[in-house]
Amino acid sequence: MNRKRFGIILLITATVGLPRAQSEASSDTIAFHRYNPETGSQDIYMMDGSGTILAQLTSDSLNESSPAWSPDGQKIAFQVSTPGSSESTIHIMDANGGNASALPISSPPSSELFHPEWLPDGRRIAFTALTPYLDTTANNDVYVVNSDGADLTPVLTGPTDDCCAVWSPDGTKIAFLRNEGGLGVVYLMNSDGTELIGRSGPGGVGPPTWAPDSKSIAVSWTAGPGDSALYSLDVPGTSAVRLTAGSEPYEGLRWSPDGERITFSRGELSGDIHVLTVDSGEETNLTNSKELVNGGADWRPLGSNTVMFPRSGGPSAYDNSWEGLFGIG
Repeated sequence: MNRKRFGIILLITATVGLPRAQSEASSDTIAFHRYNPETGSQDIYMMDGSGTILAQLTSDSLNESSPAWSPDGQKIAFQVSTPGSSESTIHIMDANGGNASALPISSPPSSELFHPEWLPDGRRIAFTALTPYLDTTANNDVYVVNSDGADLTPVLTGPTDDCCAVWSPDGTKIAFLRNEGGLGVVYLMNSDGTELIGRSGPGGVGPPTWAPDSKSIAVSWTAGPGDSALYSLDVPGTSAVRLTAGSEPYEGLRWSPDGERITFSRGELSGDIHVLTVDSGEETNLTNSKELVNGGADWRPLGSNTVMFPRSGGPSAYDNSWEGLFGIG
């Protein structure tokens, strides 16, 4: 059963040509996934904010994607699927790629779980599940579960087709995407489910990302081929500011912890991770990939402890000599 697309394209991603470790590391850390069409493999990597350091966190026959940092920066939730299969699960690993394991949900609502997001309390994870509805169709629903797999709770279920829910950093509101007539509409509501407000654009709207001050969200609007733009919407969604525009869709938006930048991916058939400086509109390509596909970027929270990589053994470190280079303390 195919996952519904909400009028946007969800990239599988990758990178080539990122320089190896430099003598100095940026204070920013970004987790992302990369896809290699030649090998058919997709794994999760880590780089600094300038794209000059690269560490591989997963390396196996499965496809790992959509990394999401825990609020304390010590864990990463991510999506895992088997190549050629529609089934996917949610896993959690340490920040250095160690101790990876599946989220132990005793009775998962679906065999297709995706788009993990930590809640601000750091104890729970939201995800989207493609679930049957009336045995004739399948809708995307949103659930929350404890990080130990307990207390599975439905958040958005039923005949509506909802996806990609993200909680505001202050925990008071939820932004999510709803499929209406094949196009995405972004919705805002209080975390208790009240005061639901929808906001559509000139075409398909992509999944939202929160600013760290919880006062606005960023979304992508694609009116048609060659006509895409990034917008900042205030909360509760009464006004919008156009940030930039381009010919290719913007995917996988993530606001930086300092509120000054937004990362995203560009390109339908291949992609790079870009960063936009919000005030100036300056856009920088972090990955400059040609053959591979990159996406799913997520910024590690500010003030997190240093990520330590083992010097020997295991696939969790792309270059074991980089121990401590992702120092944020």
